[in-house]
Amino acid sequence: MGILWDIYESELFRPQKIQTDEYKQALDRVCKAEDALLNTYPECKELFLKYHEAESNLVHIDTRQMFVTGVRLGGKFMLEIIDQTESK
Repeated sequence: MGILWDIYESELFRPQKIQTDEYKQALDRVCKAEDALLNTYPECKELFLKYHEAESNLVHIDTRQMFVTGVRLGGKFMLEIIDQTESK
């Protein structure tokens, strides 16, 4: 699919685990909502897990594309800086 996708998918790119209080609070809210949902509608657990897997896959694809876009944008910045430096 391209070198940037390969880099993202490889061991070279390992997103750091987010450890901020904001992230921990958001994760806690997600976990509590998931528990409440599955406790209220236990018969929907299989459907929910399929939904969760599909959404996780979508987030992965979106995050990979944002990584590729960000690297390309950084490259464009560098080219513009070099071009402006050489034209002076």
